Amino acid sequence: MNQIFNMSDEGIQVILARHTLWLHSHGEEGKQADFSNLNLSEMNFTGFNLQKAIFCNTILTGAIFYNCNLEEADFEWDILIDADLRKANMKRANLRGAIVRNAHLEDCILDDIFINLNTVGLTLACPEIGSFTCFTKVHSND
Repeated sequence: MNQIFNMSDEGIQVILARHTLWLHSHGEEGKQADFSNLNLSEMNFTGFNLQKAIFCNTILTGAIFYNCNLEEADFEWDILIDADLRKANMKRANLRGAIVRNAHLEDCILDDIFINLNTVGLTLACPEIGSFTCFTKVHSND
């Protein structure tokens, strides 16, 4: 397992600003966000466009991704325990090896996500009550 680091709020804001520029310029300017190997527990990303952001081996316990665009984001080997993913768009997100226990997934779009046998805590069915966007397809190469 890789070493986990902490980052200042200012450092995170710089990464977010560069990522926004990267998205808007179609990769011509800025830089794709890479939060790999960081402890971002309780971090609030509400409303951010984090499409294609990299969060590999990141601790995201209690992180808030409410109403975020996380399409094609990479959460491989992440800890997403108690994460708030309500109304997030996670189309084609990579959740291979992620721990997603007790995550809040109400109205979260999980179409075409990537998982494997090491993905833990993700219920692959719609609940009996409450609102939930069901899966249309799940990719697994295990």
